[in-house]
This record gives sequence, C-alpha cells and structure tokens, in this order.
Amino acid sequence: MMIILVNNNIQAQIKRCYMGEMNKKKSLNVYSDPIPLNKENLYKEDSQNYIIPVVFHVIYGSKADNIYKLPDFYYKNQIVALNEGFGRYGNSFNNSDLGADAKIKFCLAVRDPDGNPSTGINRLQNNYYTNIKDRNGSDDENLKLLINWDLKRYLNVWVVNQIDGADNIAGYSFLPRNSVKYNNGSPTPSDYDGIVINYRFIGKNNPFGYAAYNQGKTLVHETGHYLNLMHPWGGDDKAAGQGGCDDDDGIDDTPDCEYVYQSSDCIKPFQCGFYRQIENHMDYSVEQCANLFTVGQINKMRTAIRYYRPYLVSCENLKSIAGCLSENCTRKTTSIADDVKLYPNPSNGNLTAYFWLADYQKVTFTFYDCLGRLMNSIDNIYATSGSTSIDIQDLPNGLYMVAIKTNSKTIYQKILVEK
Repeated sequence: MMIILVNNNIQAQIKRCYMGEMNKKKSLNVYSDPIPLNKENLYKEDSQNYIIPVVFHVIYGSKADNIYKLPDFYYKNQIVALNEGFGRYGNSFNNSDLGADAKIKFCLAVRDPDGNPSTGINRLQNNYYTNIKDRNGSDDENLKLLINWDLKRYLNVWVVNQIDGADNIAGYSFLPRNSVKYNNGSPTPSDYDGIVINYRFIGKNNPFGYAAYNQGKTLVHETGHYLNLMHPWGGDDKAAGQGGCDDDDGIDDTPDCEYVYQSSDCIKPFQCGFYRQIENHMDYSVEQCANLFTVGQINKMRTAIRYYRPYLVSCENLKSIAGCLSENCTRKTTSIADDVKLYPNPSNGNLTAYFWLADYQKVTFTFYDCLGRLMNSIDNIYATSGSTSIDIQDLPNGLYMVAIKTNSKTIYQKILVEK
C-alpha cells in the first residue's frame, strides 16, 4: 500500500513504515502486551539517562551499489538525529507541554561482541538479502540470522537496498511485546528483534534520499516501535477494523486519530474529536513536522526498556561495548550499593527504589514491622541501575524495615507508610 501526500495534490509515494505489513506476514498481534497500558502502572519518570548502543549492519550487493557508497558520516549523523529526536533540542526541539526529553540516548558501539574495536558500522556483502521481500515469511529472520550482534546487548539496525522490491519503503521494526520472549523470568530477544531500514532514509541530508524524509527521523520513528510504541491511530490492519476512531495506541496524551494521514504542510486535520498530532514522531507526516514524543509515550518507552531490554542499558553492558556511558555508570558499582534510596518517605502506598546495580539482577523486597513480623514480600522484580516502582498499597500505616536482596547481597532501609 502506497501513502499519498494530500497537500496541493502533491503525490509522493513514500511508505513511511512497513511494520503493519510485516506484522500481518508473521500473524503478530499488536494488542497482546504484558505491560499494563494504563498510565498509573507505568514506571515513574526518574533522572537516569538510558544509553543504548547501536550497530548498523550495511548489506550490499557490490561496491558499485549506492548503498555501499554511502559514507560512514551519514551513519554517525543518524546517531545525532536519534539523540535530537529523543531529546529536546536541535532539529527536533519542541516547546509543547506534551513533549519532554525522553532521557534515552544512543551511541555507536566501539566494540564488537568478541571485544574487538569497531566503528559500529558493519558492512557485509550479500546479494540475496539486499532486498527484503520476506519470501515465504523467512526473509526477515534469515537476514537477521545472517549477521547480528548479541540482540540483548546491541540495538541492531540492518540497512538494505530495498524492502519488498521498493526503493520508497522506509523501514520497519517489531514491537518488543512480539519480538522479545521470557525464559525463566528473563527477557530474551527473538531472531527477528531489531530494525530494518532502507539506506535512502539513513542520516541527515542523505544524497540518495528523498527531500521530505531526509532528516534522520525515520529511524527515530522505528526506534519508537522498538521501544513498544504503536502508531497513534492504533493497529494497521484496516480490513480487520483497526486504525479507526474506535481504535487507539493505548496512551492517554496522544489524541485519537483516524488511520494513516501523511501531511506535507504540517496542517492538523480534525479527526475523532481532536486535532491530529501530526508533529508526533510516531505519525506519518513529513519530517519537517515531526518533533515530539509525549510524556505518556516517554513513560511507555522507559517502561519497555526496564521490562524488555534491561541488559541493553546496564552498566555492565555499556562499559564493555559502548563509546559513551550514562552518569549512573561513572561511579564504582558493586552488586548493590549501600546508598539505595527509597522514596517518597513517608510513602502513601506507592514506593520507588533507586539503586546502583552493576548488571541485570533479580531483586526481592521484604517488609517487616517493628516487631519483626513478615508483612509483605515482592520477588518478581528484575532491574538494573535506576528506579523501580513498588506497590505497597496493602501495607497498613506504620514504620517498616525493608530488606532489599539481590543475587549476592542484602541491605536494609526503613520506610514509613502514611496513607
């Protein structure tokens, strides 16, 4: 399906995102999400920057191909565009109260999985997989099995010449609810996790690209999917009744809208009782319009990192492969630090634990009253450095000793509950 720009009858046949078609090929359900969609159950925003290491796998047929000729510079400025898109500055700056700095940053990997130096740009010649047609449903997975760096440790981006035989299909990614599985409580990416992008949509001012989609925001959009965001209209299978005013992306502060609309003039149509948020990165408008992730979307993405991709942003991983570190990794870390912070204290039944962990671990919180009696135990928490939300609504008012246990150590904190 080609998408038509509507302004002044200009027709630019750009397929902004192919996620819906790929979901249909794999019979994936976009609505089956183990993370509750209501905002009350999302993790609270904290001050930690999540750093995501990136590797580009450039799949080319011959050195005469334009995809091979695209210099490393454009992959490097694609990282700049990603950081601007998820931040609140540069070409993606916006002043809307709905938008915010996601505090999610990206960095080219400086080490490969074997520890060898790398630029984070990995070029591989393979004639068969320069065009992803998903023959018999296998092309996508076979491409990713052809070359991938540990999917738990890197955001893998495969750069190809064509998708489904077309120059103008920009890219796709699967939602982690479909591409990450749980084994014994630990999230493990499936073989088709990651992002596929047409090289014409890589970076800023790509000489082989399209003028309306030449600011590096296609990968911003697809990374939103990689971090569990849907399109703002909901599902993409119109024939199945998805994407209309009765469908939604499950996020409160993205106005409901009606299926695909691709503006070239940044004028907002009125749909489903709202003005369409065409400036949202997850919409389909031309890139000069796109400059916004809402607070709800940011909370959803940060929750997805902690739920689906915790090891990706862990200090242990970043220190071994990334060229940049978040501030929570610049100090010495142990299995668990002595300065775990529980807040707010007093608590009204909601509690956040902020701690420093050197790697991804299971954490147990056990609450004892003043007489030493066991009052509650929460043992299904998996975390790295940063904040974790804990529901203690069932605890009566009073003073409690909290035992916080990781794989190798237990520390104790006091918490007062006043509801």
